[in-house]
Amino acid sequence: MDRTGRKRGSLDPVITFESPNGYLILAPQQIGEGTALARKVYAERYEPQGWKWREWGEGGLQEVAELEKRLIRQETERDGAMAAKSSQEREIYRKQIQESLKRRMVSPDTSPFEKEFIDLYLNLRDDAKRDKYAQALKQRNYYLWNLAMDSGTKVDDRMRSEQGDIWRPE
Repeated sequence: MDRTGRKRGSLDPVITFESPNGYLILAPQQIGEGTALARKVYAERYEPQGWKWREWGEGGLQEVAELEKRLIRQETERDGAMAAKSSQEREIYRKQIQESLKRRMVSPDTSPFEKEFIDLYLNLRDDAKRDKYAQALKQRNYYLWNLAMDSGTKVDDRMRSEQGDIWRPE
C-alpha cells in the first residue's frame, strides 16, 4: 500500500453518476481535493433524484476503456437524436417557405423580375446541393475536432530532451 490507501499500481476511481434510466455523467472533481466535491454534488442534487454513485477502475484500464466506449456511444446517440429532430423541424419550415414563395410567384401582383428571382432562389435551394454542403460542413467539423484534440499532445511538446534520451533525436 502507498500513501493513497490503495494498492500500488491501481487507478484512482473514475466516478460517475447514473440516472435511473442508465444515463451516465462524469462527477465533478477538483485536483488535489479527492472526491469531496463529487460527494457534495451527489448528496445535494443527484441522490435525491434517484441517481446512483458508480466508481470505475477497480478492474483496471480495461474497465475504464469500457466506460469511455459507453460514454461515447451514449453521447453519439443523444447527439444523433437531437440532430434528427432539428433536421425534421428545419424541413417543415423549408417546405412552408417554399410553398409561400410559389404562391407569391403565381400571384398577379408579382413583377416579372420578382418571379425570376423567386425561381432562381428556389433552384438554388436544391436538395442535392444541400447534401453536398452538409458533407463539406461535416468534414470541416471533423477537421476542427481533430485539430483541437491533437494540439499539444505530442510528448515532444511537453518534455525537453535530456542527455541520454535515445528515443528522441536532437
